Amino acid sequence: MKKLLTLLTFFAIYSFVLSQTTLSFDGSDDYVAINKSYSSPISAFTAEVWFKTNFNTGGDFDNWAFICFDRSEYWNFSIVGDGRVGFHSTNVSGATDDFYSTANSGLVDGTWHHAAAVYDGTDKIIYLDGVEIARNVNAHLGESIGRSGETRFGYLGDGSEASSYNSLRNGVYYDGMLTEVRVWSVARSASEILANFNTCLSGTEANLDIYYNFSETSGTTLTDLTGNGSDGTIDGTTWVNDNPSFKQNTSGISAGADQTVCAGTNVTLTGSGASSYAWDNGVTNATAFSANATTTYTVIATNSCGFLSTDQVVITVNALPSVDAGADQTVCAGTNVTLTGSGASSYAWDNGVTNATAFAANATTTYTVTGTDANSCTATDQIVVTVNALPTVTTVTTNATCNGDANGTATVTAAGGT
Repeated sequence: MKKLLTLLTFFAIYSFVLSQTTLSFDGSDDYVAINKSYSSPISAFTAEVWFKTNFNTGGDFDNWAFICFDRSEYWNFSIVGDGRVGFHSTNVSGATDDFYSTANSGLVDGTWHHAAAVYDGTDKIIYLDGVEIARNVNAHLGESIGRSGETRFGYLGDGSEASSYNSLRNGVYYDGMLTEVRVWSVARSASEILANFNTCLSGTEANLDIYYNFSETSGTTLTDLTGNGSDGTIDGTTWVNDNPSFKQNTSGISAGADQTVCAGTNVTLTGSGASSYAWDNGVTNATAFSANATTTYTVIATNSCGFLSTDQVVITVNALPSVDAGADQTVCAGTNVTLTGSGASSYAWDNGVTNATAFAANATTTYTVTGTDANSCTATDQIVVTVNALPTVTTVTTNATCNGDANGTATVTAAGGT
């Protein structure tokens, strides 16, 4: 593997501004129903969202909600008109805590911000743009969040009263834009939130329960990229291209390890660390091809937010040996023949022949030798040994007699030879 030291100008320009589409909620009747529910108390969790709103009027319970699983049964994450971020939750005993950050008009002025709500089993913590801005110490006296025996499904853009998927809602709608929604089953640390709040995820991160990156661009479904099946059903919202800027996280992008192969070997190049991969030199990701010359292959990898990055892999191709089995031979039956290959380091013959070792040839045969060179590359060649039969010699004897005695002459004639 060899990382490119200099990216194309295209990548340099877009690595911090390219991101997915987002949804705009009109504050009247728009929402997304989340196909996930809680049915038992939660000991810890983290919720994250990017938001943009200029709604700056109303009371504490207007403009609900970023994400809601029912404030009075589990939790709600929201913002109000004076720029206070709200983290509302109810514990096992049924006590509801409505916790807010301080007012901040800069959060309701139509600019993008990231907000996170964390419950670590003791404290409730609110983060803004990666930095802690409010903490409610021992908010639920050590109890978990959520009422035993109660089931609540979630919503984006409205409050939940839903004991079944996409059913009851509060009808108090969010007015603004949302993107990059994440719900974790653990309390994320301050350093984790700061390091990742403006970086796209893959969806495979540990303890990530829900991840919507809003890259669909159209349609009525938000796809949960965790694979947990918590897709969202969109009702009334509008797809727009007004997005926050994200950093490109390409540390895991890889074209794979360099390889050394013999000419004609099938090679499969598979990129990793992103969502899709485009190779040069006519290569298709994860599809075998025949490698016949040493080549540097470049992959352009696209992650879940549309960021592009490149990596390279070198396939070194060693030539096959030029194996020679020798010249064809014609011999008489029973003649000792020695077959000796050349052009490689070692040789393996068929028909029980050992390289450079004599054997008796008794029938016309085509012999194949496989030669292997120092790079473990192999090639074959053949030789034909034509075997001629030996002549059959016949002796004829004639006894000459004279008056009963063997006192005449004999003539001997040989046949079958030349």
